[in-house]
Amino acid sequence: MEARREGRGIFLFPGVILGIALFAFLSINAGDPAAILLSEQVLSLLPAEEGYSYTQLPEAEKRVYREIHYSLLHRMEDVLVSTKDPECLDRVFNAFLNDHPEVFYTEGYSCFSFKRDNDVQRLFFSPDYGRDYGEVLDARAGIDLFMEDFLQKAASCRSDYEKAKLAYEHLISHVDYDNNAPDSQNICSVFLNGKSVCTGYAKGLQYMLNACGIPSVMLTGIVRENVPHAWIAVCLDGDWYHVDPAWGDPSYQVSEGLNVNPSSLPEISYDYFLVTDHDIERTHRVDNPVKPPECVSRKDNYYVREGAYFTKLDTAQLEDLFEKAYRKGETYLTVKCADGELYSRMRTYLLNEQHIFEYLEGSENAVAYTDKPEVFSISFWL
Repeated sequence: MEARREGRGIFLFPGVILGIALFAFLSINAGDPAAILLSEQVLSLLPAEEGYSYTQLPEAEKRVYREIHYSLLHRMEDVLVSTKDPECLDRVFNAFLNDHPEVFYTEGYSCFSFKRDNDVQRLFFSPDYGRDYGEVLDARAGIDLFMEDFLQKAASCRSDYEKAKLAYEHLISHVDYDNNAPDSQNICSVFLNGKSVCTGYAKGLQYMLNACGIPSVMLTGIVRENVPHAWIAVCLDGDWYHVDPAWGDPSYQVSEGLNVNPSSLPEISYDYFLVTDHDIERTHRVDNPVKPPECVSRKDNYYVREGAYFTKLDTAQLEDLFEKAYRKGETYLTVKCADGELYSRMRTYLLNEQHIFEYLEGSENAVAYTDKPEVFSISFWL
């Protein structure tokens, strides 16, 4: 028997402890550890699997996904799975976690195999549970309190876009980015402690959107110089978009030491809220257990919605944008450009040629602004 192998993820799944009388027992040969394989009849008792990652798996891996789901739901250990490949188990386990932010009570998993003549005969899955059942119930009670406040506000939203925007803003306003936050890889850090890192932000927002009936999935990848990162993809009216809630919180930039002046940052940034593959690929590289959804629509992009997305240097649009911001009493405004060429032209027009003073109210000879060439935008303090 080979040594245990640690899984990479951190997971959870709330559920009621049910009976396991319907297991199908395999025969046990000499030297073969007890082997219990979940039957299709047992797995059929699970809720319907609707997660995006699940839909992208081949049929054989969908069964492994459901075996993982059932095991976590019932706090089982050393469960025989239908794959003999540890790499497959690891990939499916992480795909499961990307669909299920509510699974917060495990610290990963271990697996071991039984071999004959160097051929794997059995592969066993054993989650590492970080909380006992009483602690799980206490955590859920605290999460429910946070969600009660949010869902009351979401009830007045008229569209999924408004719900997604509210969830994004509500999360960021209640959480600070902290590399030392406890439970930072799960939703407890967000809803109970108010401090987290990118994975907690992503899972927290995903949990809130799921509660509103908005499909989403967590994505993993790399940013900057091979820094692991997590964000989500969100589906609104049939179109998928990237959302990075951690990068929407200015405390992220301060915490990561990105040479920014905290006083020059807005309370919430929308640069990575409902963006396309083309937008996200300038700063993020996806490295995901399954192929991510295609994100090509700009219909519900924040800047498009707010009239701040420019496809040409349009002075009338600029005038309308600034007038609207002043009318609403806003203190911060972003001009978002469609590409790098337009961004350069806009920057020259507004800053080098100083036309910005034609749009500012009560301005003298100075303007505070933040230049963001990586996302083709310029933001101004009003």
